[in-house]
Amino acid sequence: MHFLAEMASVYDEFWNRLLSVVGPLMFLYAPVSIFAGEKIAQQLLKNDNYCEDTIRIRPYFVFSRLFVTTVFCWAFILALQLKAYSEMIVCMLVFAGYAGMFICLPCLVRVRYTPDCVSFVEWRKEYTIPMRNITKITWERIGRSLDYSLVIYTDSGRKITLHSAYYIGLNRLRALYDSLYG
Repeated sequence: MHFLAEMASVYDEFWNRLLSVVGPLMFLYAPVSIFAGEKIAQQLLKNDNYCEDTIRIRPYFVFSRLFVTTVFCWAFILALQLKAYSEMIVCMLVFAGYAGMFICLPCLVRVRYTPDCVSFVEWRKEYTIPMRNITKITWERIGRSLDYSLVIYTDSGRKITLHSAYYIGLNRLRALYDSLYG
């Protein structure tokens, strides 16, 4: 019985220390998403005025990811000060997953378009979709994101999602499609 009580106290100590490092991260994100989410999404669409026939990484994306990286660095330093090495490892694993999904993947996507086709490069694979094979291009709000997404539906059933927080030039692609088929 003494062993179970000791294990429970170690378990509680681990979660308390982990939440002391990760908790402030959640408290920073929640007010921004609740109170300023729609305003941020509208401003991103309003300021999307890139003029070339290509879609590029948005400066907002770079600065927001630098902010998140800074917050994770703060969590690492805090974990080191508390000598919470297991919590630091958990934060590093979470950050590695975050960096892979929300930093590397958007940076690996390249999009170019002409009145005839839209070309995507993802993970060194290039996909060219003729404009006539696109059935619909629409703005959608994807759950729990602070932005709108330009969703491209093809006649083969493929759905391509491009977030306005990641990329600039999406309004121009939508306007081109609307002028051709709208």
